[in-house]
Amino acid sequence: MAIAKVIFNGIKGGVAVAKPWIGALNDKALVLEKAGFLFKAGVDGDRLLLAVEPCLIQGERRYHFNMHLAHEDACTVIGSVNAQGEFTILFRPESRELSADQCARYRQVIGAFAGLLLGGGYAGEGLLDEVTQSLLRTVGFDPVPSRLSGIRDTRPCL
Repeated sequence: MAIAKVIFNGIKGGVAVAKPWIGALNDKALVLEKAGFLFKAGVDGDRLLLAVEPCLIQGERRYHFNMHLAHEDACTVIGSVNAQGEFTILFRPESRELSADQCARYRQVIGAFAGLLLGGGYAGEGLLDEVTQSLLRTVGFDPVPSRLSGIRDTRPCL
């Protein structure tokens, strides 16, 4: 089943609801000003759920635990884009060991996230740090991409 809807910070729609954030990611000065962005992503049926916040809001550091999706589980992806535009995707702390089904679902969420960004006009380098590359290897990406563009989405966003 393809991703038919996107829920971005509680707003429902298609890829257009995430376009302002994707545009911000394409602006190196803005990414630096915000010290990067935190994100959580999940898939619920045909919906990609995405929560995003700048790392700094009015000089105050933000945290993943303050961000909520309508549906979170062991396959919810958490991560950040740092001030230099490099992506880090992390395991959720309580789910270090994933079953084969969970690995497949995790790949699906990461693919939908990458598909949204790339399909929505993300034009940055999309470098994936070593932590992310290790995670991708663990959940079965082969070959392991070093850039966001190397993640192939099998469930394209509309």
